[in-house]
Amino acid sequence: VLQRVFQIQPLCEAGDGATIPKPTDLDTTRWKAIGSLDTKSTVTVLHPGWVAKSLNIPVWTGSRQDAMILAPTEVE
Repeated sequence: VLQRVFQIQPLCEAGDGATIPKPTDLDTTRWKAIGSLDTKSTVTVLHPGWVAKSLNIPVWTGSRQDAMILAPTEVE
């Protein structure tokens, strides 16, 4: 579902454990620095992060009062 709705892809092409040049712009939205990177010219990728490439949510056709129901009540 996540792939179909959001087309989730890694944010960084390098995988876990890869060594890459230290990004010139450590924008905190894209990069989470663990420890001090001041003197380093390369960094190790601990997790590549995730980015959504699209958002394909179907249009809601039900009532407004039912729009936030996550699962219906089950009865027998």
